[in-house]
Amino acid sequence: MLADRPLLTAPNAAYHYSSWGYTLLRAVIEADAGKSFLDYIGDEVTPGLAISADASDHGDTKASEAYEFADGRAVRLTTHDMSYTWGGGGLAAPREAIALFGSRVMNGKVVSPKTFKAMLELARLADGSVVREREYEVGFGWRTSRGVNSDMIAHHAGVTGGARSALVLWPSSRISASGLSNAQRTSSIETTVEMLAAPFQQKNFTGDQPTARCPVDALAYKGEFDGERFRFGRNMPFVFLSVWAGLMFAFAM
Repeated sequence: MLADRPLLTAPNAAYHYSSWGYTLLRAVIEADAGKSFLDYIGDEVTPGLAISADASDHGDTKASEAYEFADGRAVRLTTHDMSYTWGGGGLAAPREAIALFGSRVMNGKVVSPKTFKAMLELARLADGSVVREREYEVGFGWRTSRGVNSDMIAHHAGVTGGARSALVLWPSSRISASGLSNAQRTSSIETTVEMLAAPFQQKNFTGDQPTARCPVDALAYKGEFDGERFRFGRNMPFVFLSVWAGLMFAFAM
C-alpha cells in the first residue's frame, strides 16, 4: 500500500505526524522476532499488564462502549477492526495499566534509562531546527513540553473512532498519569491529565500553596460555571459519566 506513494517532502526536510511509520516498525519486529506483534508486546514489553488488542469489535463485555457525537448527541460507534494499525495504535488497556506502563518506562523496566533519555532528546531537521508540533517539541515517540510547574513532561495522546487517551510522564518526580475517554474528541486531554495529577505533586509546587486539602478521595461534586449549574459523581446517568464528562484517570509512581 505504501510502496509507490510519493514522499511528502525530501527526507528530514519537514515533520508530518504519521502512524504508518510505526505500522512498518511492527512488520520489522514481527520479522525479526519470529512471532506476532501482539505476542511480542505481551512477552517483551508489557508482561503482567492488561494491555492487548482492542476487542470492542467482537463483543468484549469489559470494554467501554465507544461513542461519537452526531448532531450534538452522543451515539454508539459502529464496531470496527483495529488490527490494521497495530504498532501505531489499536491496542486497549484500563487506565491503571497505562499509568503503570509509563512508570516502568521511567524506571528502566521497558528500555534502559540511557535509551529513555535518548528518546526524549529533541529531534532536529536537516537545517538544524527543532521538530515541533503545535506547542510541543518532538523526540523519538514522545512529545515534550513544560508543565504548570515548569517541570519537563513527556507525553503522547491517541485518538481513534470512539476513543481518546493520553499518557503523561514527569521524569524528574517519577510520576506517571493516564487518562481515557470513550468518545473520540476530548479536547486538550494531555492538559486535563496534567491538571488531574496536580494534587499528587503539591510538595513540588512552587506557587501559592492551597489553603484547603485537595479532596482527591471525593466521589462527587457540584458547582456553577458561566451561569450554568452542574454536578458530577454519584447517581449520575452512565452516559453522562462516561461520555459527557468523558475522562477516567489513574496515576502511578
